[in-house]
Amino acid sequence: MNCLTSADRSVEPDLSGLTILLVEDEAIVALDIEDCFREWGATIFGPFGTLTDATAGAQNARMDGMQIDAAVLDVMLGSESVVPLAEHLRDLGTPLVFHSGHADPAELTGSFPLATLRIKPVSPTDLAHSVIALVGERA
Repeated sequence: MNCLTSADRSVEPDLSGLTILLVEDEAIVALDIEDCFREWGATIFGPFGTLTDATAGAQNARMDGMQIDAAVLDVMLGSESVVPLAEHLRDLGTPLVFHSGHADPAELTGSFPLATLRIKPVSPTDLAHSVIALVGERA
């Protein structure tokens, strides 16, 4: 699989050593992001397609002592908003990258001023660079 588009072939992201929580309800989109992020060195926790599964996964990870370095979150999981999970992750200091075609940017930036919002469609490369920028700011 070639994860870089023709427009971004020269800037392969380096996600080595990062554990990224992936929450996305569209299976093909989730698999595309997962495959690319793994190719670039990340450990993927997920993908989770429902709020219930993602919340339970994040709680189990914390109880097991797993460090989640960043989260890539689809804002709408079917009819459910990912905001309750995002609030929990924000309170833990986890960098957040939202990606959605249905998000209200003003609402998200008001509640999550340190997060990045990417509007779908967005390439895995762009998502990865957003993760790198946020993790780098916290390092």
